[in-house]
Amino acid sequence: MISSQEHTKLILELDSFQAHIAHHPLFQPVNLQLYEGEVAIVQGPNGSGKTTLMRAIAGLQQNYSGTLKKYVSSDEFVYQAQSHNISSHLPYTIGDVVTMGTGIEFEKMIELGLVDVALAKRKWNFASGGERQRALISRSMLSHPRLLLLDEPFNHLDVNHAGLVLKRLGDYFETPGLPSMVIIAHGEERQMLVDAFNPKLVDLKPVERSS
Repeated sequence: MISSQEHTKLILELDSFQAHIAHHPLFQPVNLQLYEGEVAIVQGPNGSGKTTLMRAIAGLQQNYSGTLKKYVSSDEFVYQAQSHNISSHLPYTIGDVVTMGTGIEFEKMIELGLVDVALAKRKWNFASGGERQRALISRSMLSHPRLLLLDEPFNHLDVNHAGLVLKRLGDYFETPGLPSMVIIAHGEERQMLVDAFNPKLVDLKPVERSS
């Protein structure tokens, strides 16, 4: 288990928060206070609004009630959506996708260990789902945000690469600057994160729609 850190600054606050589709709340009110160096896992059944909650935190979903406050600037957080939400027809290499517009050095990408030289040269169009996922995680982590939002980061990964991503997230969590993470996960991956980080749990409970 990752050692606990001294938490002083509030990074994210949800108070009686509910995301809405049209005028209908998706889940029961959620409360969360996330401090520097803390990890939160968002869990719940399919269709409970996990991705919608993450999009709201990222500022991409404005239809909600309650309070949502981020105590970081727009360039201090990164939202990594699920890889299938990103076009498969980008005219770039994997290395381009990781480094373009970020200032990330090619050598740092290779050093992180999720993308090797051969994969970095592969066209995005011809990369597998797992290879794209590793590229996106590399880009997110190497941007060094104070708040990292990950929507199902273990999707498409085999057991070995899932373990490697978990190790790199652990390394990231121990870096100076007390980064914080919010992660959507379920099943075995969720349990791995619980064992590694002792996170706060955000359990989404769907609101039944009246007929």
